[in-house]
Amino acid sequence: ASMHTIALDEGKVIGGIRVTVLSENGLCHDGEVDCFLKKLNLHKHARTYRAQLRQLSESKRKVTEVARLFVSEDYRRFINPQSNVGLNLIVLTYYYFKDNGVEGVFIIQGNKYKTGRIYEKMGFSNLIDVEDKKPLEPFLEFNDVCTLMYMETSRISELFSKFVDGLKRSKPKVTIICKKGS
Repeated sequence: ASMHTIALDEGKVIGGIRVTVLSENGLCHDGEVDCFLKKLNLHKHARTYRAQLRQLSESKRKVTEVARLFVSEDYRRFINPQSNVGLNLIVLTYYYFKDNGVEGVFIIQGNKYKTGRIYEKMGFSNLIDVEDKKPLEPFLEFNDVCTLMYMETSRISELFSKFVDGLKRSKPKVTIICKKGS
């Protein structure tokens, strides 16, 4: 199961994000897991990811992957400081976690757009190798150097929670559509 959120401005798609359920109630959704594993072209990453996901699903936790966050260039905050498109997509994803009992979140973070700091402020951290207990090494994905990150939603930072509460008072200036799929 997944949720797709799309931002529109006058009918034109200007942003989006996808949340995919990887495991819940002790069951791994193998098709979704296999799809995610295909992105991890390093054996060490796949081994660590599979071990952590197995442990999480055994404890009957609902775990998701957040992917495909994009915002059209003209709507990115560093180009247009008035734009909240990306922030609103992240906030809606946060509410999806809260409303659907999501307990853990994986994300592949690219370095090209310097989003790692944003995710770290939210509460994400680099995944730690199951054997040598060090952060997993970066890997190449979509012509970008990426890292695999994970967050327990119970550990979403207080700073991010306050930020979300402040942002929800501001109404987005674009249309945002959420659609659940299977």
